[in-house]
Amino acid sequence: MKVRTVNALVVCAALVVLAPRIDARESAGDLAAAIDGRDYARAADLLSAKLRRAPEDEAARFMLARVLGWSGDYAAAIAEYDTLISASPDNVDYSFGRAQVLAWAGRDRGALEELGRARVLAPTYEEVWRLELSVLERGTDTAARLRSLREQAALQFPEAGWWRERPRARSAEASTELRLGTVHEGLSTAAPDWRSFWLQVTRDGGAASTFYGALRREERFGRSDVVVGGGGSWMLSERWSTGFDVDVGSQADFVPSFSVAGWAGRALPSGWETQLRVRQRRYSAAKVTSAAATVGRYFGDFRAAYTFDHSRLHGEAGSATHSATLNYYHSESTQWDVTVAHGQEAEAVAPGQVLRTDVAGYSVGARHAFSDRWSLSWWVGSHRQGELYRRRYVGLSLAAGL
Repeated sequence: MKVRTVNALVVCAALVVLAPRIDARESAGDLAAAIDGRDYARAADLLSAKLRRAPEDEAARFMLARVLGWSGDYAAAIAEYDTLISASPDNVDYSFGRAQVLAWAGRDRGALEELGRARVLAPTYEEVWRLELSVLERGTDTAARLRSLREQAALQFPEAGWWRERPRARSAEASTELRLGTVHEGLSTAAPDWRSFWLQVTRDGGAASTFYGALRREERFGRSDVVVGGGGSWMLSERWSTGFDVDVGSQADFVPSFSVAGWAGRALPSGWETQLRVRQRRYSAAKVTSAAATVGRYFGDFRAAYTFDHSRLHGEAGSATHSATLNYYHSESTQWDVTVAHGQEAEAVAPGQVLRTDVAGYSVGARHAFSDRWSLSWWVGSHRQGELYRRRYVGLSLAAGL
């Protein structure tokens, strides 16, 4: 049986109200002694006796509901709160107390419904918000609602810190994920279709770091290149993260012979986040350096982000690409993504030929997690490379936890 710590001020306040109404045999002193000694059965008997004589006494009934909740008799406590709310539906303390008992009983859905009603009754009642946050934090399909509540709480209680996201506890045990993927791209010209196949292994070290290694085969223009890559990421603090990526091409007919990138990101209040990424790609006859800045924000079940990417093909003027992404977190197991892009970029458009061209495109995709170990991702889209050609593509990847 769970025992709840009694707030001394609440008990004393209740006793002040009840003391004049309890006879000598069932005095306020007897009730205080029973509660202080955690003899909740005795306290419930005293209060029940009082209610048999004065069933309309809401103060006594409220104290009884609290005592029953502390004793672990959740069904009886909820019944008393139901009676109180029926008599005084606008009393937020009754609604909050009922939500507490539902949460203690593990009835999270009912607790969240009651807390939503309590927040309507008293939008600035901070303890209501805090209880709702704690119930959402222990849920298994509440990520979107949790983000939304944090954003609202940040505006309602900007000086408080309880609504800030705490670093997630990471397992002390290492875990490994294996991912297989492929992309098929059809060109609008008579050139052969492009294909890509890859294998990636990601290792979570059980601390604030992750590393991966990948092997990729690219088929373009009737030729093929093999790329070996890897990288890592680290959580430097609750808000700062950083990482790097390195790729090496074996043939480098059209992929970079060497590519390296580094990035740093920071989480900001109210659901905002930023990231800066710097990258250099070296082709057989050209070098491209780029810097990209991203600003994103979570709101409700969504995340929106904008990226400005400035690249420079050495020996030519710089070019900029603008892209916008919208993520929809339908549930803990399903996520949808839409991206649109427009601008100019420097890219290999043929074997040994890197050009700066106008680009425009879109991509739509989703990720579905079937269990803690298995997930499937897919995406479709279109990309126009200036006046040279348009690529229409479809991709698929399957991930398995090892």
